[in-house]
Amino acid sequence: MKLVYLDHQILIDEANWPSLRKFFDRGLARLALGPWNVREIIQGNERREERMEFVQSLAPMFMQDMLVLQRRELRSFLSLHFFDRGILPFGAFSPTLASFLRESFGITANPNYSLVDYARRHGAVAGDVVEMGKLDHMEAAGALARNRDAWRALDEPIFHALILRLIPSLGADAALADVGRIADILQFCLRHRRLLFRSCPAICVEDALADARAIDPNRRPRASDTADLFHCVSGLSYADFFVSADRWAMGCARRAKEASAKLGVKTAVLLGSIDDLERAFEGM
Repeated sequence: MKLVYLDHQILIDEANWPSLRKFFDRGLARLALGPWNVREIIQGNERREERMEFVQSLAPMFMQDMLVLQRRELRSFLSLHFFDRGILPFGAFSPTLASFLRESFGITANPNYSLVDYARRHGAVAGDVVEMGKLDHMEAAGALARNRDAWRALDEPIFHALILRLIPSLGADAALADVGRIADILQFCLRHRRLLFRSCPAICVEDALADARAIDPNRRPRASDTADLFHCVSGLSYADFFVSADRWAMGCARRAKEASAKLGVKTAVLLGSIDDLERAFEGM
């Protein structure tokens, strides 16, 4: 069964709901719901509970947060190529809503807890946190766009920072806490960057998107760019189809898809509308 990731505007547009319900009722695909789908619905003050109820009625599969996915990718990569212990299998999706809320939002929920319950009990606070995060990211994106050449000159330390935030340092991976070992890991990942990207699609796509987003130095970053980034990474790397009507986000996604393909990384099919999605499944 195919997995379809929808960006926020496609998902919350109530004019799309009859078509989406009819499409998913065919049983040919499942909705891949990411944490940023949930965060953006929560952030909106209007009809958040009704939107959550509709989303939950589609029986989605709950995708892990981008950083969770990337950390698991890196653990598996290091286990195989650095420690010679073999691949560490991992899932990109949470088996239940309760585990999804725990892993992505730090919320302990009982098995009967629903997305509507989350919207009702945590909506206002969660929405404020999301808005603050978007504004912080917008400032960083603006600096990247204005100083693209300078950032390119800092390629190695930036790559190290990207990997360093993903290196596990607790539990079964306590050995990685050794500073010397971490330095070895960083250099290993740098030397084998192409292999790392081929093995870790979410890391690869984020790296490609960072460059794609900085192509136009005259474009002023928006707060919504933060969510667009996370949607693109999740949708491109772990879904079969990524649907978005946002022209800027899709332009970045296309460039990231092309860059990933050059490394041998397969990413989602890009579609611009529900009509395009339905046509992609004609005859199935």
